[in-house]
Amino acid sequence: MSQQKEEIWGVEVTAWWNLTGNLTVGGLLGYTEGRYDNDGDGNIDAWLPNNRIATPVHGTVYGTYVFDNGLNLRSEVQFFTSRDKITTVPEIKGAALVNILASHKVGKGDLSVGVENVFDTNYMNPTASATRNNVVNGFGRTVSLGYKVTF
Repeated sequence: MSQQKEEIWGVEVTAWWNLTGNLTVGGLLGYTEGRYDNDGDGNIDAWLPNNRIATPVHGTVYGTYVFDNGLNLRSEVQFFTSRDKITTVPEIKGAALVNILASHKVGKGDLSVGVENVFDTNYMNPTASATRNNVVNGFGRTVSLGYKVTF
């Protein structure tokens, strides 16, 4: 096994605003890209493969509202862009997913109900697809129920 010279660069920014005492909006935006020495000659000359950087731009935009009775509602849009730097494997295609979550204190813990991929968007899972060099579909609509106790 050999180590190849590589350069990775990126940035991630997070921001949020309390618009009212009950409503917070915010987001996260990230960018990552990189190149490496493909032929071992000491020169950085090729894009890193998709299994190292699947999607260069990713982010989340959200809104959270906390009602006076303690009910917490969150809606978010998660997105990632496509990447077609490597032509010998399937292009990683971008997507945007809408998720919602509700939680409330019940007893000694928090009860939560969530729906990920609300609109059942058909998308390519970027990490699984990049790792396998083959198209791997992402999860469809997923409903979850949870109860969390911290002690």
